[in-house]
Amino acid sequence: MAFVRNLSPYKRTNQPAFEESYKYWLEEELKKIERSVETMQDVYNPSYLGAFYDTTTQVAATVNTPQAVTFNNISYEYGVYRGTPTSRVYFDNRGFYNLEFALQIAHISSAAGSDVVLWVNFNGTPYPDSATRVHVRGVNQDIVASWNLVGEAQPTNYVELMWQTTDVDTVLLAEPATLTYPAIPSARMTLTQIAK
Repeated sequence: MAFVRNLSPYKRTNQPAFEESYKYWLEEELKKIERSVETMQDVYNPSYLGAFYDTTTQVAATVNTPQAVTFNNISYEYGVYRGTPTSRVYFDNRGFYNLEFALQIAHISSAAGSDVVLWVNFNGTPYPDSATRVHVRGVNQDIVASWNLVGEAQPTNYVELMWQTTDVDTVLLAEPATLTYPAIPSARMTLTQIAK
């Protein structure tokens, strides 16, 4: 049996080209990982949101006069927060937001009924095409007005929910808890970021 001697180890003939190719491949793989991490952050990071409600009955001082809905309680604040006055809700981050609200509107007099107009103010100005009119019919009647609006906001922008009524005996009614069900707030508002 013969032995082979003096075998030199394998040597790459073009070492610099190989290293350059490997470096390029590695950079591309790292970019893919970074993109995956960014996508995961977008998917799994919670959206900015704020949720607010009010436990007092809110009354109109005069007929057909705009006034802001106030919120005396905070359920959640994450990038969206209640300001001063407590009718204003501010944004910390740019994006598109869904605003949802619910108001318990009650007519508490013997009059035939009243009209209530609701809309959103954005930075102190009525937001275009955001108003809706509801009618509360009859004596001691109540309804829940609830809908949503989508819009874009920048840091330090704020929104307010506004209302006015044709009768001062129409109120945003809060009710206390009973033995069988929890308290009913007069107003609720939630803002959630839906896109950046």
